[in-house]
Amino acid sequence: MSRPHKPSPERPLREAALELGCDGRTLLSWTERGCPVATRGAQAQRRGWRFRVADVVAWLREREREQSETRYASELAELRAALAGAGPVSVSMSHAEAKRRRAVAESRLAEFRANVLERRLADVDLVVAEVARDYAGVRARVLQIANRAAPRLVGIEDHATAFELLHEEACEALRDLSSDSASEAVDRALDRGEGELRP
Repeated sequence: MSRPHKPSPERPLREAALELGCDGRTLLSWTERGCPVATRGAQAQRRGWRFRVADVVAWLREREREQSETRYASELAELRAALAGAGPVSVSMSHAEAKRRRAVAESRLAEFRANVLERRLADVDLVVAEVARDYAGVRARVLQIANRAAPRLVGIEDHATAFELLHEEACEALRDLSSDSASEAVDRALDRGEGELRP
């Protein structure tokens, strides 16, 4: 039995852009190309805009998939036309070269389609929930840095020692945001097996 879809939290423009690794202008320009928006604001003031980061990420992935598929399909069509003698054929391209390029294009297209199918095996909502849990844990640890570090800082007059202690606390608080955390979240979501996987 599937769980009801719980939308990701809405973020203001600046926060959403920061999480997505872009600036606010870029995120607003994406809205003109179909990027989902939770709440529209005034374009000129860049205020009032709110986004669900998970929805934007899904839109970006779908857009990338469509662009890749179009690119591979057009390359394949061009090669098929060249082989059939209907399209523009370079004088320097032999029949054997055209056949080789066609085989490469068909192979790349098949590989791309297989990758698309594999990515549909993980339920995005489960992955988002796991990442949200990770971020909540990191946030809690970051907010506790002062409580943990204060007793250790008492009596330390050396700035380098104090900096090193605070640096250790910050690194510990942020340890779950490693490069492996996203793949670990996917693994946990698949292990959890809650809900039905959606195509």
